[in-house]
Amino acid sequence: MKEETYKLIGKLAIGLYVQNLTITFDSLNSILKERGLEYESNRGLAAGITAAINYWEEKDPVIHHAIVQSYVNKKGEFAYENK
Repeated sequence: MKEETYKLIGKLAIGLYVQNLTITFDSLNSILKERGLEYESNRGLAAGITAAINYWEEKDPVIHHAIVQSYVNKKGEFAYENK
């Protein structure tokens, strides 16, 4: 299930990135819920996004970058920071 989730997060991120769009965690979680892949909390989703970023880093750097740039918090700030 995790790999399926990471792939969906990546595919969605590419579409958002190409259109110069972002979505919030809540919106992403709603999309994941429709596929039976939702996270119980935004904290869990943040960890899932980080895992997806790591999953795509070696496989496809473009998708990796798109994920970093596509998901924002409620304040409109990028949800992922490379620490």
